[in-house]
Formats: sequence, C-alpha cells, structure tokens
Amino acid sequence: MKEDLLHFIWQYQYFHKEGLQTTDGKPLHVLFQGHLNTDAGPDFLNGKVRIDDVEWIGNIEIHVNSSAWKDHHHEQDEAYNSVILHVVFSNDDNVYRQDGTMVPVLELKGRIFPEIIKKYRAFIQDEGIPCLSRFAEVPEMIKLSMLDSVLSERLERKSQKIISELERNNNDWEETCYQMLASNFGFKLNNDPFLRLSKVLPYKIINKCSGNHFQIEALLFGMAGLLKGHFEDEYPRALQKEFNYLSVKFSLHNKQMSGAEWKFLRVRPAGFPSMRIAQLAALLVRHQKLFYKFVESGSRKELYSIFDIATSPYWINHYTFDVLSDTKQKKLGKTSIHNLIINSVVPLLAAYGKQKDIPGLVDKAIEFLEALPAEENFITQKWKKNTLKLKSAFDTQASIELYTNFCLKKQCLKCKIGVNILKETCISGASI
Repeated sequence: MKEDLLHFIWQYQYFHKEGLQTTDGKPLHVLFQGHLNTDAGPDFLNGKVRIDDVEWIGNIEIHVNSSAWKDHHHEQDEAYNSVILHVVFSNDDNVYRQDGTMVPVLELKGRIFPEIIKKYRAFIQDEGIPCLSRFAEVPEMIKLSMLDSVLSERLERKSQKIISELERNNNDWEETCYQMLASNFGFKLNNDPFLRLSKVLPYKIINKCSGNHFQIEALLFGMAGLLKGHFEDEYPRALQKEFNYLSVKFSLHNKQMSGAEWKFLRVRPAGFPSMRIAQLAALLVRHQKLFYKFVESGSRKELYSIFDIATSPYWINHYTFDVLSDTKQKKLGKTSIHNLIINSVVPLLAAYGKQKDIPGLVDKAIEFLEALPAEENFITQKWKKNTLKLKSAFDTQASIELYTNFCLKKQCLKCKIGVNILKETCISGASI
C-alpha cells in the first residue's frame, strides 16, 4: 500500500462505509473528507466527522501505518493538534497530540474496493505509459486539461532554473541568455561541452569583440580546444594565431577546454560541433543584444529572422577544419531553429516574465509554442500511437513533461488522466 493511493481513496471516499467505527469501537460518520493540502501540515484541511454523536471540524492526517505519526514526530508539532481523525491502512500503534490527548483512528484495511488496488498495482508495474490500455476512453477535455497543467509546470521549472543561473550571473540577462543558447546549440549530444564553453568564455569577453566575426570565431574555437595542433588550411592557422593573441589580451590562457570533450562520432556533418560553433559565432556577430531581441519579438517570423544567419566564408565548403565538403551556405535548418526557440527562447521569456511580473511575456512564450509545429521524437510517437492529438510544440512539450515526470515516475494519482481511469474503475467496482 502506498500513501498517495490512500490519499486518493480518502479524497474520493472509495471504501465501504457500512458500520464505520474508530479503532477504539466508537461509531464514525464522515460528513466531509476535507480539502487536500498540497503544502506542509496535515493532509486534508477542514474535514468534518461525527464520532459517537459528537461532530468534529478540523484536519485529517493520512498514513499507511499509524506508527508513522511518531516516525514523523507529529506529537511534537503544534500544527497537528488540530487533527480530528487519523486515517490509516493498518493501525499498529496508538498516537497522541502534543497535549497528550489520543487521536481517533480509522483503519481502512479490508474496506478498500479491491478493483482500485488491482488497477493501481497494474499502473505502477507497467514500464511504459501505465494507462495506455484505457487511454482512449478518457474524455478529451480531461486530456487537454492535464496537458495545460503539465505545460505550466514545465515552464515554471525551467524558469526557476534560469532564474537560479541569473543570480549566479549577477542578474545579467544577456550572459544568461548566451549560456542558455550555447547549451542548446549542442542539440543534446554536445549540450554539456557547449555550456562549459559559455562558462570558460563569458559573454562580456565576446562583447569586447562585438561585430568582429574573425575574432569571435577565434575565441570560440580556441576556448573549445579545437585550435590545437597543426592545420593544413590557412584559415584555421590564422584563427590559431589570433586566438594566441586574444588569450593573452583577455587572460584566457590555461582556461581552454580539451578538444576531446566534443562528440563527433555518430553525428551527421551538419551537426558537428565545429559546424555548430561556427553558427553560434555567426549569431553572436549579427546580434549584440540577443536577449532583448527575443523579448521584443512579436511573431514567429521575427524569431526566425534572428536565427537566419550566415557563417563565415570558410564554412561554405567545410564542416570541420582541413576537410573539404560540398559547397553551400550552411544555415541553421528549420528543425534546429524550432529546437532553439522551444528550449531557449520560450523558457527565457517565461522566466523574464515571471521575474519582472509581466504576464504578457509568459503568454507570448506560450503563443510561440502554439505557433510552432509539433516535435518528432520517440516520446511524441508513443502518444500519437495512442490517440493523443499533438498539433503544435505546445502539445509536444506538454506530452514530454507528462511522460517524463508522471508516466515514468508512476505519478498516476497526481495525473488527471490516471485519476479519471481509477475513478471509473472504482465506480464499476462499487457496482459489482
């Protein structure tokens, strides 16, 4: 038995109520189960029960075993003096309030509808999405409501992470934006080295070379550790020479990364770290105040134009140093731009809107997600196969959050979809 299942059972009163009594034999009637408390303190607030013809109004605490009351030291906490009923699966000990009075106990063992326990166990034993077999039965409005809810949670979590980074960056939004973008230029496989690059090469140094494409490339490639050794081509040799000068000028010596940190294997040439660094350099050259350009963008078209960048001429026929490639301007593809907007721009706007209390910016972030096409990955494919309609990046981001933080963690009783299925199980179980 899990405590969150007991919470669910008590919240919806899914147990047999005939002849209810406390563990010391007093007749008990539940008049109101109380409101679920998601903060510290007793689990349900302002409940109402009648014990032995006396009505009590107060809070209700839930535990699997009654002895957990002592394990959690509730007898020493005045917040639990207002508990009028201790609801447990198994009563293995008497418990007392801070003033020494005994807390009435209701034991639910033997009273819970068996179908709900059976269904819940099936949920938590499933290695994938627990509710797939009955997912299509859930009303569309409940699915949409859950997607809205988890998308808000996802944006809130990402916003808090950004604000924490902002504090470490002395409230410098441009520096924080630069780090966020750099990390996501790694497109998962190279996220960590890109983030590290942004830390060893701060934006304030990039800014000192504002508009100088050659110097910014020299700094990025040099600090990435990719300008070490001998090169055949003149361009990387020139970058190498320029970096040696800049590293002394900006006191960057001994801070360079190792070239071995970058992953080239199993990466298509268009996604080589060298190619992504060249594209990042182009972006930083073209826009000196990227963060405020994102804030001021009013449409998806404006955002696209920010990422419409051209690398320096060397990269027209190279993906990496000294190796010729097909000749073409290697711009960021639409999928890459969508990825950067979804994972960098949207969270940044949401975080800035929350920190500055500008609700319109949070709304704008959500509107950008609604305007972008649905993402394609193994998680979204799982949902599509099971009738969840994913029309935009708003839907796919929500579905990813639902899968990673509810389905995989078996948080079915905190999910409106899971609760709906279990409620239906209880109703059918009660009618048997």
